[in-house]
Amino acid sequence: MNKNLNIFVFVYGTLRKNGMYSFLLNNSEYIGDDLVSGFVMRNLGEYPMIFEKDNPESLIVIEIYKIDHHTLQQLDNLEEYIEGDERSLYLRKTVTAVSGRNGYIYYGKDEKKYLSYEIIPGGDWIKK
Repeated sequence: MNKNLNIFVFVYGTLRKNGMYSFLLNNSEYIGDDLVSGFVMRNLGEYPMIFEKDNPESLIVIEIYKIDHHTLQQLDNLEEYIEGDERSLYLRKTVTAVSGRNGYIYYGKDEKKYLSYEIIPGGDWIKK
């Protein structure tokens, strides 16, 4: 991986401004707010988790940051993500925001384990 490439990450929960882990993005460039479609957000109490949904009208509110490779590694650690490891808590993939910008997003796998958790209408963790 070329460590000098621009890396964009889409955050939707505790990494958003004033969130519990927002300090991890203190040295990153805030690009702006946006939306991603095709996900549903569930409230797990201390944090949200999103899951893929085959519904383009299902939107999640995100903040976009330009980050460096070191910050990406910190986020992977926070989200318990290890590339190629089935035991990872979250998965990470590139998605396209409504604005057309591409970036990484962390999302949950196997939503069936989380069906007892409330869906957050409107997909906005801050306004839950």
